[in-house]
Amino acid sequence: MATINLQQNIFKDVFEKVPQNMNLPMAKKYYTFSHSTASNEEAILSLKDGASFFSRYPYLQGSLYVCAAPLDKDFSDLPVHAIFVPMLYKMAVLNIKGGNISYFIGDKTRIEVDAPKVTGTKVYKIKGENVEFIPEQFAVGTKILLGLSDQVKKAGFYKVGLEGSDSTQTLALNFDRRESDLKFSTAVQLKEKYPQPNVNVVNTANSEVASIVKELDRGTPLWRWCLIMALAFLALEIGLLRFWKV
Repeated sequence: MATINLQQNIFKDVFEKVPQNMNLPMAKKYYTFSHSTASNEEAILSLKDGASFFSRYPYLQGSLYVCAAPLDKDFSDLPVHAIFVPMLYKMAVLNIKGGNISYFIGDKTRIEVDAPKVTGTKVYKIKGENVEFIPEQFAVGTKILLGLSDQVKKAGFYKVGLEGSDSTQTLALNFDRRESDLKFSTAVQLKEKYPQPNVNVVNTANSEVASIVKELDRGTPLWRWCLIMALAFLALEIGLLRFWKV
C-alpha cells in the first residue's frame, strides 16, 4: 500500500499520533476494478500504482466497503495488520443509527423515542423479563420522552415499542457504576486528614503487610538489642577482670 486516507471517518479517533513512515499493509495479489466518472467511490487504502485496494461506496442509508483482494494471507497481510480490527469496528459503528441505546436506572432517567405518526390514544410500553409497564410519556417536539421513575428494579435488556405495533427498540438499562469508581488518598493527604497521634499511615510499597501489622500490634522487638548489650557488657566485664589491675 502507498497511501491511507486518514481523513476518512473510518480512521477518526483511531490514532493518537500518526508516524511519518507508517507501516502499511502489503498486497501480493489483487483484483483491478474498473471506474467510471460518475462513481462516488471514496478510496481508503490505495496502492502504489494509484489503484484502490479498499474503498467505500455510499449505498442507500448505509455504506458498501469493497476490498480488491480476499481476506486471506496468501493475497494480503491486511487481515493480520494492526489497522484491520479498528477498521472492522468503525465500519460497523459508523452505520448504526443515531440515538442512545443504553441508559442508567434512576428516577430522572428519560428515554427518547420518535413520536408516533399514527393518530389515536396508543402509548409506548416497556417490556423486560417478567415485567411490562407503561412509562410516563412527555411530548417534546418530534420526540417522546419516556420516564422510568422507579418502575425498573433490575438491570438488563428491555423492549420499547408502541402499543399494538410490531416495531420495537431494544435498550440496555444499567445501574450507575460511578459508586464503584474508587479514588485513593496519598499518604500525605491521609496524614493531614488524620493528625491524631494514635493513627499510623502504613506504607506497604516495599514491605509485607503482615509484618507491618505485626510490628504495629506488638511494638518494636527489643530482645535483639538486649542480647547484644548483654554480650557487650559481658565482654567488657571479662576485659576489666583480665586487664584491670588494682
